[in-house]
Amino acid sequence: VLLIKNEPELPQAQASGQSQDLRETASPRGELTRAEHLRVILGVFLIGTLGLTSFSGLSLLYTTSGRPVETVSLLLSFLGFVLIAGKCLMGWLSDRLGSFAAVSVFGAFLSFGQLMCCFAGSAPMSLIVCGLIFLGTGLALSTVALSVIASDFCSAGRYTTLLKTYQVTYALGGLISSAFPGMTADITGSYLPAYALFFLFSVLAVLLIAPVYKKIRQIHCASPSHRNAL
Repeated sequence: VLLIKNEPELPQAQASGQSQDLRETASPRGELTRAEHLRVILGVFLIGTLGLTSFSGLSLLYTTSGRPVETVSLLLSFLGFVLIAGKCLMGWLSDRLGSFAAVSVFGAFLSFGQLMCCFAGSAPMSLIVCGLIFLGTGLALSTVALSVIASDFCSAGRYTTLLKTYQVTYALGGLISSAFPGMTADITGSYLPAYALFFLFSVLAVLLIAPVYKKIRQIHCASPSHRNAL
């Protein structure tokens, strides 16, 4: 509750008005070209493949790599706690350092976590746990980051529309890629090639979104009224 609302004494109408003001001061969409908007949407699509398809296939990845079922269950339970902590951490980091830094840092976490998945069968348990910490933390990009990105890239009064666009794109990423790990395993006999591709997807998603964020950050830093927006 404290994370959701840090001033419970405020009337609901006042809190709602403040939320609306924040959305109205988000970066104008006119500052981005159509190509830049498409880059962000493609990045969100790739994040959908990671947050839905890659995440849901972790149990099969580790069990088919020779890990005991009991160990895999413990690892996934641990990952669930890390996911919760990652969401809180991303919100805190966005407030302290700005959205650009948060998206970049958590994108690097996600990429490293996906890379460690490629060594599911050969890495020692300590490295697997380390990889899951980075993966679970980085997966905050698939939850908290969508609303943050929409708020930063929307024009005045268009926050809800843009957020829905990102949410639909995210869901499509997971839906379209859902059969990919199984198909890859049927062809190659392993889920590892699919997770090698997921690693490339994570790197590409960051490379698609971060430069657009950097441009918006430079524009807002040059404007006194938006100096602390990103």
